[in-house]
Amino acid sequence: MSCTIIFRGYFWDSWTWNDAVRFRLLDEDGNSFYINVPIGYPGAVRRAPEMAHLLTRADIVVRGWYNKVPLYGTIELDYTVYSVDWNCFPPKHAPWAVVGLDNVVAWPTGNNSLHAAVGWTLLDLHGNATITLMGVSEAGGPVRYHDIPLSW
Repeated sequence: MSCTIIFRGYFWDSWTWNDAVRFRLLDEDGNSFYINVPIGYPGAVRRAPEMAHLLTRADIVVRGWYNKVPLYGTIELDYTVYSVDWNCFPPKHAPWAVVGLDNVVAWPTGNNSLHAAVGWTLLDLHGNATITLMGVSEAGGPVRYHDIPLSW
């Protein structure tokens, strides 16, 4: 018995893909015939981009002083952002954007780097913030949202 696999269409980023498994049957007299078994999937194999973040640098910056007492300033943060598009073969970097800010200012500084800044005062030293990122699959798959929570 031999098996032949025939691919029709694309497996990745395709609305449909079809395979056919072909079996060759051989008897003791040398006669043979083939059986084709079609296999199909009525939709693309899609997977959302995987997203993650890693804090790489944090600085406390004092912007105002009074008699050598820090009054207010910012906390400056740098992140590395990982966004992978699994809809491509092989998987590749997926574009991402900052789509939501809560008590923070943040902007991309590179292909996978992000800078954020939060404010603080002597009267309000602690707080919470959130940065919301969105990763987009260039292959047309779903988008993925990722939150970076901050607390100080």
